[in-house]
Amino acid sequence: MLKVKQKYTFWRTVPVLLPDGGKTKFDVEFVYDPKISKRALDDIADSIYAEQQDKATQFAKDTVVNWRGVSDENGTDIPFSKDMLESLLDTPWVAHAIGTELIKAISGNPALGN
Repeated sequence: MLKVKQKYTFWRTVPVLLPDGGKTKFDVEFVYDPKISKRALDDIADSIYAEQQDKATQFAKDTVVNWRGVSDENGTDIPFSKDMLESLLDTPWVAHAIGTELIKAISGNPALGN
């Protein structure tokens, strides 16, 4: 049965391409408001793919509510907080990866590994 909700929350694995050519990934819990217009989503998607950092970062701030698999350089888990999210989003390739994965999710693309 399809359940219609005011807002949807869901987890996605976010693949991140690193500047040195390496790859990593972490899990992000998103919240999505289906009342966002298609035009607004298209504008957000265009900004993410054009690497307009400000829009991608704001979109991530508005939609990311939790994460798993984020750690410091010593391997110590970093718990989610809005402050830590803002710090993480200062890294352009992370903001881009989060925005890209959310656009994939809400446009019906399968999750990584599916």
